[in-house]
Amino acid sequence: MGRPSLSPADLVNGLGDLVLVLDRDQRVTAAYGRWIRARRVRATQFVGRKVAEIWPADVAAFHGAMNARALDGQVVVYDWEYPVPGSGHRMMTVICPIYGDSPQAVTGIVRTATELDAAVRPTTTHTVQLALRRTDRGDAAPPAGKLHLSKRVQTLVVRLSPRERHIVALMLDSARPAQIARGLELSIHTVRQHLKHILKKAGVHSQQELLDLLRGGDGVG
Repeated sequence: MGRPSLSPADLVNGLGDLVLVLDRDQRVTAAYGRWIRARRVRATQFVGRKVAEIWPADVAAFHGAMNARALDGQVVVYDWEYPVPGSGHRMMTVICPIYGDSPQAVTGIVRTATELDAAVRPTTTHTVQLALRRTDRGDAAPPAGKLHLSKRVQTLVVRLSPRERHIVALMLDSARPAQIARGLELSIHTVRQHLKHILKKAGVHSQQELLDLLRGGDGVG
């Protein structure tokens, strides 16, 4: 019995639920994946558009920072929540650089996103990011009973400004100040000033102490 013949498009479609190819300007040049094959989303929602034209501003900035890291030659892996209220879609994304003729020349990136099973328990990092987003939507405070945040972290999330919350969310995904500045289109000086204010509000002396606090290392219930 002969093996079934698979086209290149068939192979790409099997990589994930949503596979996007972007150029160096972060404009989508092609869209594939199981969601498109099943018509859950349309390729026309993505092709020809930049990241900022597809997602809400905060999500676009977050993805933009991650894309920038891949355009610098890194392989980036992170999870995030699809920004449709009530959708419940949590995605695991892998971003890989595309190289041209030169091994050093990155011509674009491929984003492969796969929906995580509902049984996958959110990580502490994702929990804090969810609290940051909910506070930005106008909630007086994160829903502590559901998110299991320490009182110290709850207080910090509420005290941070929207811009500071956005920077902290990017830090939790291992973005460095230079990458944050590039993704948010800010100067590195401005990002460092924000970080200085964030550390003061958190009562810590370094970025690592801040990350340990947010990831549950403060020991405060």
